[in-house]
Amino acid sequence: MIEGVFGAVSDLYRREHLPALEPCTRQTNSYLLKNYIEPKFVRISMKWFWIS
Repeated sequence: MIEGVFGAVSDLYRREHLPALEPCTRQTNSYLLKNYIEPKFVRISMKWFWIS
């Protein structure tokens, strides 16, 4: 099991994935993260279970 906080996933997404997107898509996704997703979920704990 891996535990984390959504804010860490959001930061990783901003660093690793957003720069690779087309400018319009990058702008839209950044806007959605900043104005809708992060304010609501940034402090939410998450748990992942890996099944092999």
